[in-house]
Amino acid sequence: MARQESSEDLEALYQRGIAFDQFLDLADQRREAWLRNYAEGVPSPAALDRARRVGASARLLVVAEDWCGDSVNTILYLARLVEAVAGLEMRIVNSHVGAAVMRHRRTPDGRPATPTVIALDSNYNEVGSWIERPGVLQEWFLGNEDELPSKELYDRKYAWYAQDAGNETVSDITSLLERAFGTAEAQNN
Repeated sequence: MARQESSEDLEALYQRGIAFDQFLDLADQRREAWLRNYAEGVPSPAALDRARRVGASARLLVVAEDWCGDSVNTILYLARLVEAVAGLEMRIVNSHVGAAVMRHRRTPDGRPATPTVIALDSNYNEVGSWIERPGVLQEWFLGNEDELPSKELYDRKYAWYAQDAGNETVSDITSLLERAFGTAEAQNN
């Protein structure tokens, strides 16, 4: 496998990315789902408080596609998180531009996938990544992929997303940030 990107490569890729509102304006596939999920997709106050306690400046570099069912059910929550938490920023690139990012960070079963999220510190150094789905859903999905008919598998996946309302996505990303930066309280001690 080729080397992973340097901080300079990740900075250049981040700078090529677009803000979520631009991504949303350009989305033509699953557009109604993007708009509905964004309108309704506000992280819980507890999740926002937890993310705010990290107290670090971080950038989220996201590889996503508007046609991707996992992207439409996760990325909007990251956008809402970025809107609500000072010090967080996010830029999105498509899977062609972000191909190397996906190739170097794969799902547990070895696939490059959208969305792929890389957390970067203020110097564009990678501090962690998150791939495709919340961990709890990814584990369930991969464990049932060979057991359930495809339609039932995907129906249940999307029902899970609807019931979860972004809580696990926000929790996973916040945990990633906590591992990388600690919390503001811990940083001050």
